[in-house]
Amino acid sequence: MTSNAKPEPYRFKLKIRPNSQGQFEVLATSDMLVSELKAIISTFCGVPANQQRLISSGKLLKDESVLSSYKLDEGHVVQLSTSPQAAPEAENPENLNQRERFRGIDQNERLETIKQSLQTTNLMLEVLSNKVEDDIIGFDNRLRKFYPGQWVDVLDTVEQWLEGQVKEVATTSQGTLIFIHYNGWPSQWDEWIDSSSPRIQPFHSYTNQSITAPMNSPHPTVPLDDENLRNSGPHDQRLFITQGLQVMNKMKGILEKYYNLNTINRHEKVAEKVNDLRCRLGIGQGEDNIELAWGNESVNEVNVDNEDKESISSVENERNEIEMSNDVEFGLVTVQAAPLLDRTGRLLSDLATLIPMPSIPLMPSPAELSHLTSSNRSDVGIHIYALVTPRRPN
Repeated sequence: MTSNAKPEPYRFKLKIRPNSQGQFEVLATSDMLVSELKAIISTFCGVPANQQRLISSGKLLKDESVLSSYKLDEGHVVQLSTSPQAAPEAENPENLNQRERFRGIDQNERLETIKQSLQTTNLMLEVLSNKVEDDIIGFDNRLRKFYPGQWVDVLDTVEQWLEGQVKEVATTSQGTLIFIHYNGWPSQWDEWIDSSSPRIQPFHSYTNQSITAPMNSPHPTVPLDDENLRNSGPHDQRLFITQGLQVMNKMKGILEKYYNLNTINRHEKVAEKVNDLRCRLGIGQGEDNIELAWGNESVNEVNVDNEDKESISSVENERNEIEMSNDVEFGLVTVQAAPLLDRTGRLLSDLATLIPMPSIPLMPSPAELSHLTSSNRSDVGIHIYALVTPRRPN
């Protein structure tokens, strides 16, 4: 007979190795939750449990799992990484005063964010896929070109998306390699990744934008490392406007293609041809001697010459082609247009802050007008406000 009894939990010591040098031991049990282990570790090193990231044998230990599920045993080493703390979220997003307090960044960082947004949007525009296949892939990773300092989303070795930066770009015989730094993490985690790898994606396509972000364009939620932050100079501002116009022109072409491929629009074009044909044939309300085939109906040909027959046949064929056409191309453009339109809208709203407001004189308030024109008031209870300017001498 086979026993269904669960194995008894047992105790063992784990070696915890932080990012810094050195390690310490903690006593654990096989049935202990990872969240409980984090609480114990917190008493040793002072790192809050919600900022701990435990890794064993290349796997990220999840809070709700028991230690035995990871086959941890006596003397095993668990890597402790301190998760970078993101900027605090406003308790009440509607509190504008609190929101504005979080939005304060210097001009260099503001310009850097705009530059990064332009760089990311242009990168996506340059790698649009033209292949119409069953598997819709909007962007061709093989065509991507990265630049040192560029902000990206990176899937780390334990399957978590993190904010990162490109530190170096190297061309080898096997292809282009990108040296990635994870924002807020020690340099020991930096690694080389192939430029075409799906592990690298446009910034904030997999990581989230904070509701207290200082700008509409994707902005880091984790403080950037000082040595990796590239500062933009004032000379970049005019170039930003030029590049923004170029992005708008490219987006115009994509949206026009989207509109032209839209099935509704294509049906509207055919409907216009139908109306023109009906007018030419003199078909109106109450005249049922000739019916244009639409749906499953047929054409009743009465006094219709060959040219008109060809016109009717042409419209019918075009309509059938629309219903039988493959929508993959339209799906491809949709997949491309949606994220690009979102990024372009955010970019343009931030670019608008670089354009100075014109110096337009303010209209005097009623009180100021009253003071200026007090000598011109009527005594009958009707006040007439006017600005009196002296006449120029001839």
